[in-house]
Amino acid sequence: MKRSRADNLKRLRRALMLLTVVLSAILVAAGPSSAGAQSQTAAQPQATSAGLVMADAQLVAPAIGSRVANLGPLMLRWTSTEAATGDWEVQVSGDGRFDLDPATATSPVQTGMVREPAWPLAAVEPCRAYFWRVRLTMADGSAPGAWSPTWSFSSPGSGPVASKIAFIYHYQGVPVGERPPSYDELYVMNADGTGRTPLAMADRYAPSWSPDGCIAFSRGDTLYTIAAAGGDPSLLAAAQGGFFGKTAWSPDGTRLAFAHAPAPSGPSEIYVANADGTGMTQLTSCSGCDAPAWSPNGQRIVFHGAEPGAAFTNLFVMSADGSGLVRLNTAATAQVPGGDAEPVVSPDGIKVAFSSGRSGIVGVYVMNVDGTGLTALAAQENSDNPAWSADGAQLLYHSTRGGQHGGAVWAMDADGKNQRQISSLAALAVTLIEEGDSLPAPSR
Repeated sequence: MKRSRADNLKRLRRALMLLTVVLSAILVAAGPSSAGAQSQTAAQPQATSAGLVMADAQLVAPAIGSRVANLGPLMLRWTSTEAATGDWEVQVSGDGRFDLDPATATSPVQTGMVREPAWPLAAVEPCRAYFWRVRLTMADGSAPGAWSPTWSFSSPGSGPVASKIAFIYHYQGVPVGERPPSYDELYVMNADGTGRTPLAMADRYAPSWSPDGCIAFSRGDTLYTIAAAGGDPSLLAAAQGGFFGKTAWSPDGTRLAFAHAPAPSGPSEIYVANADGTGMTQLTSCSGCDAPAWSPNGQRIVFHGAEPGAAFTNLFVMSADGSGLVRLNTAATAQVPGGDAEPVVSPDGIKVAFSSGRSGIVGVYVMNVDGTGLTALAAQENSDNPAWSADGAQLLYHSTRGGQHGGAVWAMDADGKNQRQISSLAALAVTLIEEGDSLPAPSR
């Protein structure tokens, strides 16, 4: 029998009424708490099985933790995961993650609204970690969507810096009114000792140069990077009461290795992270691991640390992911009084320079990467903190020889010859050096 359109509409209405009755019965049986929870959930953004709010955006570029290739304008891009329409609210910080203490910030957060999922940065400043996030504000006036995850990237420096030394000046003995609030300050100077320029307050741990001219350094429980020309430092990480120690850039400038202790009194371990401070990963588990340095190919990291029950530190090498840990010094040279410390690999990857107290006085030594060929280069009056020149022909180090208060920056040929206090090394391209009290107190 052929039904009319009116009959079909009646049947549809009856079916809908029956469905409404069934749903009402289900809600009553479930109880008021379940019905209330369902209503509350309906008013919120979609949640995952883990209870986390789903954002309305998916990252396109730059990739998380990446190091952009160039300074200047940059477009931040994302895509919408929702069909809803509206404007995008954007927040961009060139100074640190949004979950870090705002009191440590030195640059404001940029905010704005855009219709399309793209945000133009007018200029990417050198040596900064950028963190950003977005959320969709609905065109119908309803509550905005959830913030996206915080995405990040880092910017390069202005280019390789030749004939420059980065060092930490320690203001021991300098009257309070003639020094900064901290006893330590990060400086750069020309390789001949001229042109000393203060950059930022720091701690007495070695800073390090990136291949493109950025300097990483620590300040108590925070880790920073700064351009060689100065400016505001960019916050990479905060330890919330712990501390960061010596830093080392990877040869390609995309990662940092550093010593870090999560607690003020706890032992430090070796960590690696992306150049923007994200992806922080602990590599070691020892007593007081410190002073990491990369191999030239970026595949291995050398450092010093104490084995269980050991009274002194030894030198170790491991893969960049923390695997394949091997003691670097041989059985014949290990466990010497005073210990071995502060290893740095030569640019050709053949030699390792380090400081050692094996003679009763801390001095600078060198050996092959397999632990053989041990040679004393500068074993006079507490010489330590060696650093290779970029071409491997020179070693710089800190020494208190001559009775200088706090010591000075010295240089020598890679075989230990021609030792001299720095005074005329304008042609030397220095990529890494750290010193304290290395020069007379600079005028402020």
